[in-house]
Amino acid sequence: MADKVPPPPPKPPQRPRKTPPAKPPMPPGKAPPPPGKPPAPPTKAPPPPGKAPSPPSKPPAPPSKTKKEGEKTPPKRKPKPKAKPRPKGKPKPKGKPTKKKKKKGRRINIKLNLRQKKITDE
Repeated sequence: MADKVPPPPPKPPQRPRKTPPAKPPMPPGKAPPPPGKPPAPPTKAPPPPGKAPSPPSKPPAPPSKTKKEGEKTPPKRKPKPKAKPRPKGKPKPKGKPTKKKKKKGRRINIKLNLRQKKITDE
């Protein structure tokens, strides 16, 4: 125990450390303008502040007629409902109207022997 041996150096890991993959440069969404060229001016100049926008090119409305004192508006009537058109194939009734048929209750349609009982051998 007189000679002390220094501890062995630490072993390098078996697998080298994984380096993160180099990121490819992102494709730019919009190409930057070439340097030294001023940006293009807007197509339509904005209106100066405080000024109302110009009205659309429409002719001015004619002045409304002034009403005479004795003149009255005619009373408004409800429009008469139009007669419904007769469906095709239905003949126009002629002569004396017949007695209406009495409607029967729910029609029951019974179909027999559709489902037979399953016979099982026991």
